[in-house]
Amino acid sequence: MYKTFDDWDKLAAVSDIDNGSVGRKVVSDACLLRATAGLRTKIRQRDQVHALERWLRMDVVENKHEGHVFYKKKVEPASILLGQFREGTFTLFGFYAGSKGSKAWKSVVMRLRFLREMTGNVPATKEVETIILELLLRAGNSEGSKPMPVMELDEYLHEVEQLALWMALTKPSATERSLKIFSFLDGIGKKGKFSAITQEDKSSLRESLVVTEFGSSASGKKVAIAILKRLNAFVLSQHDSEDLINNAADTYLESILPVKANKKAWGASWPDADERDKWVNRLGNLAIISNKATAREAKMAFIDKKKRYGSEVYPLTLGISEMEQWNSNNLVKHLASTVALIDRIWSL
Repeated sequence: MYKTFDDWDKLAAVSDIDNGSVGRKVVSDACLLRATAGLRTKIRQRDQVHALERWLRMDVVENKHEGHVFYKKKVEPASILLGQFREGTFTLFGFYAGSKGSKAWKSVVMRLRFLREMTGNVPATKEVETIILELLLRAGNSEGSKPMPVMELDEYLHEVEQLALWMALTKPSATERSLKIFSFLDGIGKKGKFSAITQEDKSSLRESLVVTEFGSSASGKKVAIAILKRLNAFVLSQHDSEDLINNAADTYLESILPVKANKKAWGASWPDADERDKWVNRLGNLAIISNKATAREAKMAFIDKKKRYGSEVYPLTLGISEMEQWNSNNLVKHLASTVALIDRIWSL
């Protein structure tokens, strides 16, 4: 008992991932995520203590685990994996050594980086961590079952990405999100083709990607940055680039056609104010950059913006710099190529 207390105190100490400490919040969150998965119920804040007790009692009855075994098999591995996921230290995963350098591993890393950014910055997708943690535990053989192959993990994470996007953009109710989470958990490991969202969901998601005004809100900008980073990483991976750019320290979002575009700089390309207002905050008019533009730079004419975009590390932003002008026709073409890339990655 005292050994378990000591181990718990070490695990819950100030985060030091390399030495097995993840912090009290991560331990708490990991327990709630595993209780949610085990009980198949959404745990509300006022019910957390009772839910954790039910989870413990269920495990004691079903598996006859004593306290120290429950800690070692349920609490510790989940906490460490969640801490590693949130820190982005994926090379510390127990299954890393056997898959290092493989095509499947590179794909898994891109997916995990995207999901980490989404769950860390977009509250509507936070519940997706329940599935991610379940998959990581299975891949790492943390609870004694046969380890999930990395290629299978990659296939499931593909579905998790779709689900996270659907949650972020179509804004389903809390009940709908929970149903999707539990349906996904029930489907892991079963035979037959698995899909996290329906064709109808995919149609709604595809439409949302086109019409959502990402640039008009702080949360929308975070979603747009995550999506565009994922697309740029995919393009680089197609050229066997070792740098998947999601590790970039700073990434900023810029409206190519400025929100407040003056007539002298933009009037010839965008003479219709209504059309300008329609497109200015949508995905087709957004680019990610590694150095934040000043207020003056953000409002410059396209010919001046091109010079900055031409020195970027992001291939999609570099592509924008090659255009002669930024008018509605080129914006729509750019949006179409962006959606086509999204289709390649997420099969929408």
